Amino acid sequence: MNVDDWIRTRFFLDRDEAEIIIRENEYIVGVSIVDFVSMFGDAIQHALDNDLNVVQAIKDSDANNELGYNDLL
Repeated sequence: MNVDDWIRTRFFLDRDEAEIIIRENEYIVGVSIVDFVSMFGDAIQHALDNDLNVVQAIKDSDANNELGYNDLL
């Protein structure tokens, strides 16, 4: 499995399959797949290659949650 495969199986995507849609309470957060991969692609691929928890790897890659996704995953 690669980064794109993992994203497509883990998240809801918009109808053009260009944006990840995350529902958080009454809000909807959208992020382009390209941007998400640029932020977390290396961490995702490393986790996939090493049979690690991908969500935890994403959170660990942004330990201070500066990008703001840790609570959304």
